[in-house]
Amino acid sequence: MACALALAGCSGTPVPMISSTYDPNDPSTWAFNDIVDTAIAYAEAAHATQTQLDELREAKATGSITVDQARVANEAYLECVQALGATTTTIEDATSMGMWWPSFSVTAPPGLDESTWAPLDEDCNARNATYVMYVYGNQPAAREALAKALAKHEEQLKQCLIDMGGGAEINDFTIDEMWNALKDQSFGGEDYGYSQDKDCVIDAGINW
Repeated sequence: MACALALAGCSGTPVPMISSTYDPNDPSTWAFNDIVDTAIAYAEAAHATQTQLDELREAKATGSITVDQARVANEAYLECVQALGATTTTIEDATSMGMWWPSFSVTAPPGLDESTWAPLDEDCNARNATYVMYVYGNQPAAREALAKALAKHEEQLKQCLIDMGGGAEINDFTIDEMWNALKDQSFGGEDYGYSQDKDCVIDAGINW
């Protein structure tokens, strides 16, 4: 068990990690139970379905949200908007930040403008899927998948950061330091001394 947690396939190759240093503005740095507790509180306030609440409480007990649980939550969301007259596509597989994510589209019912439809759509999502997906995307497995994706493209990502205005010291960054710099470049840009002529993460083929 300890080997499975620490090593990639117990091959002796350490799994790169994103730091768990606490940042109140970044849920990916929170303790998992805090992430789930926050999700449950918001889900209850949003009158989430019992199914979504049960999945969140199970996640707290097991330490994760599975792909199957994420898929079921999104299927429930689609069923909700379909019941309101929306047209949807079926869920297809997509990858973002090294993790499976659902890919689908939703078209508002005929005759409803965006301002009328948006709150109905958001309510279906909140009651059925939003908080499960929040935990899914911030769980430890997601952090590990992200770290692996970053490590795979480390050289390209560091060169992009330098090209976008970063200093040569970027070459010595750990994966964690590089990740923080990538967020600065993507979301802060000139405020952190970076050009945003391109998004380094997207340019490397890692979908946000």
